[in-house]
Amino acid sequence: CEVCDRAFSSVTGLGLHRKRAHPVQFNQGIVVDRVKRRWSPEEMELLADWEARLTREGCRGDLIRRLVGLSGGRTMDSIKGVRKTGEYKRLVAARMARGDSPIRVQSEDHAVGSASSAEARWEEELRTILRQDMEVVSRLGPAPWAAGYLVEAGEAVLASRDPTGPLVQWWTEVFMRELGSTPIPSEGERRGQDELGTSRQRRRRLFGEIQRLWKTDRRAAVSRILGGGTDLGPQSLGDMEEYWAALFEVESSPWQGETEQVVERWAMGDIFSPLTADEITGSMPAAGTCAGPDGIEPGEWVRVPLAAKRILFHCFMMWGEVPSQLLEAETSLIPKTAGPASPGEYRPITVASVILRHYHKILARRLGQVYSHSPNQRGFISGMDGVGENVVRFNAILQKARKSRRSIVVLSLDVAKAFDTVSHEAILSVLRAKGAPLHLRKYIQSCLRRSSLRLKWRGQRSRLIRVARGVRQGDPLSPFLFNMVMDHVLSGLPERVGFWTGVSGVRFNALAYADDLLLFASSEIGMRSLISAVESGLAQCGLKVNPAKSWSLCLNPSGRQKLIKVDSEVRFQVAGSGVRALGIADGFKYLGVPFGPLGVQKAEPEIEAALYRVHRAPIKPQQRLEIVREFLLPATYHELVLGQVRREDLHRWDVRVRGCVRHWLRLQHDVPNSYIHAPFKYGGLAVPELSRMVPMWRRVRRERIMQRWEDMEAEEIGGEVVEVTGLGSIEEVRRGQWEDLYGRVDGRDLRESAKVKASYSWKGEGARSLSGREYVQFVRLHAGCLPSLMRAARGRGGQRGALWCRAGCPRAETVGHVVQVCPLTMGGRILRHHAVVGLLVKAFEIRRYGVYQEVSIALRETRVRPDLVVTKGNKAWILDVQVVSPGDELNVINARKKGKYHTREIHNAVRELTGKIEVDTVAITISWKGIWSSQSVRDLREFKLGKRILEWIVERVLRGSHMNWSRWNKLRIEGSN
Repeated sequence: CEVCDRAFSSVTGLGLHRKRAHPVQFNQGIVVDRVKRRWSPEEMELLADWEARLTREGCRGDLIRRLVGLSGGRTMDSIKGVRKTGEYKRLVAARMARGDSPIRVQSEDHAVGSASSAEARWEEELRTILRQDMEVVSRLGPAPWAAGYLVEAGEAVLASRDPTGPLVQWWTEVFMRELGSTPIPSEGERRGQDELGTSRQRRRRLFGEIQRLWKTDRRAAVSRILGGGTDLGPQSLGDMEEYWAALFEVESSPWQGETEQVVERWAMGDIFSPLTADEITGSMPAAGTCAGPDGIEPGEWVRVPLAAKRILFHCFMMWGEVPSQLLEAETSLIPKTAGPASPGEYRPITVASVILRHYHKILARRLGQVYSHSPNQRGFISGMDGVGENVVRFNAILQKARKSRRSIVVLSLDVAKAFDTVSHEAILSVLRAKGAPLHLRKYIQSCLRRSSLRLKWRGQRSRLIRVARGVRQGDPLSPFLFNMVMDHVLSGLPERVGFWTGVSGVRFNALAYADDLLLFASSEIGMRSLISAVESGLAQCGLKVNPAKSWSLCLNPSGRQKLIKVDSEVRFQVAGSGVRALGIADGFKYLGVPFGPLGVQKAEPEIEAALYRVHRAPIKPQQRLEIVREFLLPATYHELVLGQVRREDLHRWDVRVRGCVRHWLRLQHDVPNSYIHAPFKYGGLAVPELSRMVPMWRRVRRERIMQRWEDMEAEEIGGEVVEVTGLGSIEEVRRGQWEDLYGRVDGRDLRESAKVKASYSWKGEGARSLSGREYVQFVRLHAGCLPSLMRAARGRGGQRGALWCRAGCPRAETVGHVVQVCPLTMGGRILRHHAVVGLLVKAFEIRRYGVYQEVSIALRETRVRPDLVVTKGNKAWILDVQVVSPGDELNVINARKKGKYHTREIHNAVRELTGKIEVDTVAITISWKGIWSSQSVRDLREFKLGKRILEWIVERVLRGSHMNWSRWNKLRIEGSN
């Protein structure tokens, strides 16, 4: 090797070494220059297009010279030679015969005929449903839903009057606030003492700050811990207002393009037919989303009756406008990078009222069913894994070019502030061109021209800013409108330019994800024609390309060496500036997945660095676990599933995660891995196991993507990326985890955990009410890893009695023996039992049951004393509580306890005591690890005590069991002294 002087015994070995160890030098050694450069099919078709166009324009004498100028580097002799070929002559003749016939006429509403009859039908249907809902709402009464205002609004719109006044009065009264008047909570000033005091004092202050933030915005708290770029820059509200107001308030540029003739109008009934109950309930904003400037929370809005929501939305539909108060929004500025230096380095996320978001979500879903986007566009389309499809296609195209040694030119274009600067006139013109009905266009025009926002920055609001251009990021309707504009841009791309796969008809010239645009060509000339078309289309819509964030990639084959070269000498101009040409060593990310010039590269998520930040953060152990389980690891799934990854790396990350979990929860090294990875339901901690789940998710996601591809695409492109594995289903992987856990000594007691949710809810959502110390204690008890002689021996024997209880019991010292059997913990078991009974007594008294405690019932030969006898109506129940060791199935133990009291003699005694005719018996059985008997829970449902009481009992049992173990250690040590 001429680079590192290593010696090899074969030319093949030397070549592989140079390719892997010295890719730059290897790539430079590939010779792609040709003495006589051949004409590709793409170049010939473009040249034929130009010649046909110039001929129609009357160009005769200087035709060859004009073609030389357009061909980008071809000589006059080369062009003369290709013009003599029969294939080229056929291409020119076909174009001359077809003529220049693309339709470019201004569309008018009357051009496609009248739709008055269809409009009358949908309006009459709306009127009928509106009257029915008004009758339903009128029966609700004035409180708490202010039905009179809704009825008044409905009557107004039926009479073709403006319903805005009654609607505003309705939600003002129902939600007790004026729209747009909710004060923003102040974030306050950072304490000046933050940097003072000892490290422990600073850590305590930081702990308090994070806990307060965790309660109000868990995602923001996690982002602060993981260093997700939430630190704001030094900009003031005035700086932000000056920059963003100048951006938003610039008037939309006039429509500069010609509009295609409308071929088919969208059916009004598909867009404005009466809303169904499923549509309304299925489109509700998610519970965790933010309230708008009116302060209405999603939880408040979901409680509004369905008929009231439908009246509101049908008024919007029929009147064709929403009140201007709903069009006022709040815009939060999210940093794109850590420590942004200018206002432009923030992403504006706009939040409107929950009411408007709900209505626009329904409207967007309906529009998505009526209109089909460009096949090259996959951004924000319902039912499509757009990111996955584009990543897989892009990788497959690069792999196909490399393996088949075909030329390909790729250009990634970044549209500057695309969502924020798209022209309103362009949106309306494209809607008209695509066949959108007039009523819809008027509604969207009203929303666009009356929209306004206030910037939210450091606890302050800016002045009201009028939005004269752009669509709001955060509005459910915005992706649809923006994609339509991009469809117009994509429709202007030359169809004969693109990467040719080798099969007739399979040619790719673009991949788009909203404003993220990749262009493909087989030649430099083809790419320049694509650039010209895209720049022209974007300019018509008021958009511009940002050359600084764009890049190009050129792969050229070497026929003699049978290799392909990453040619960084090929350069392109975009918007008057050169774009960066990628070399063989340059990497980039496309839609969050690492790529190199030859395809997807190895995924390297920063899992270990993130784990260290979580480890150092002053938070509770259960919060560390929640961050890893719900934020840290899920953030890597996209890159791991779509990028390249080795099983060795996945296993290494699993080991690191398990090591951190064991350290945080003080779990010994011999606690089964399956306890850490098994789902909550089956007794584990639900920490994802990357080495088993990522390959499964990878296969499932790619199979789902491939199902959408055409047969020809799948054959030519898909075969390059689909992996054939022998993996089973996700359910089989998870079943293997909990079966392994139940097969262990420590996990055997957890086999009935899945039957009752209250048995495991304390590890998830219920953990938030526990202290960090308690959570660790509960997990160690639940995992069965508290220290004992039997556990320390781990199968090692010894002399008789060597493993007996150190408190003097002639039995093996296990955690179960210490907690449930040893005489030293008898008092603790009694206290634990009485605490559970006390919780039940309070629950019964709150629900107004009659309660008798520890009633002594005399029988013929003995006396029994059930814990509780409760009464209500004409019925009495005998209840007895037991906290057991699950040797047998819990329902079997429960049945034995129930059989003890379910006798005629005891029932007669209870009838005599309570005066009730009907008597039943309920056994309340729970294991010392907090696992409920499912039959006990079914019996308790009759009392309607609520699920929370079941969770409280589990927590109390776990607390009492751990106290027994602690008490045993303390008393044993005191006794030995």
